[in-house]
Amino acid sequence: MDYVRAEQAIRTALSAFRADQDRWVKTYILTRVLESRVQRSRRADLVHLAFHLGGPIVLAGIYHATNDSHRNVRNRETLEFLLQAPQGTLQELFGRANRFSCNTSMGGWLQKIMAKLPLDAKDLACLMIALGVTVIPQCLFTRARKPTSTWGSNGEVSPVATSVTLMVRNEERFGEALRALESVRMITVTDQSIEVNSRFKELLGDWGQDAKWKTEAVRLVCHAFPKSAIIEPE
Repeated sequence: MDYVRAEQAIRTALSAFRADQDRWVKTYILTRVLESRVQRSRRADLVHLAFHLGGPIVLAGIYHATNDSHRNVRNRETLEFLLQAPQGTLQELFGRANRFSCNTSMGGWLQKIMAKLPLDAKDLACLMIALGVTVIPQCLFTRARKPTSTWGSNGEVSPVATSVTLMVRNEERFGEALRALESVRMITVTDQSIEVNSRFKELLGDWGQDAKWKTEAVRLVCHAFPKSAIIEPE
């Protein structure tokens, strides 16, 4: 029953969320700095965990569902349950909360967070959105940096230099852009793949959906995709 109450409290918090009234959640996402009263409270570890496991949407729900717990009985009960719940229970709850309905201002709030990121990070986010998938193999970008081969007009094997965007070709810039996107939990990076937070992407709406990036996505895939097992046996 306590689980159900906590879930409902998070749903209510996300429905009532007002981006124009938020200050500290967005600041935390961009800087990892909590307001001093939260940093000194029992909520601090819960806030860190909510963002680590659930991302910005879950963080907003948890933050506001446990705010002012010293004078709000419902929020105090929610906080007590979350502080005592096993991590497995929290993981399940946070996973569900990432799909809860949100106030319509959430999309604009996420767009403002993206606007604060470096240009390369914003460009990479646009490229990933244009790719249209939620799991992107790391090898797609690795292959895109290397010359490829194809059949020339005379029937001979001809090298083709990469023409993908410089941000992808430069591994250092690409790595920094990845880290910036991961820092706001738009993506999760592993050795093999990059997983795009589908809920984050959904709430961004039409942000970043420029024809330029659709062209770049096609160029990236076309260059990275093997042309022939004969000329590229690996």
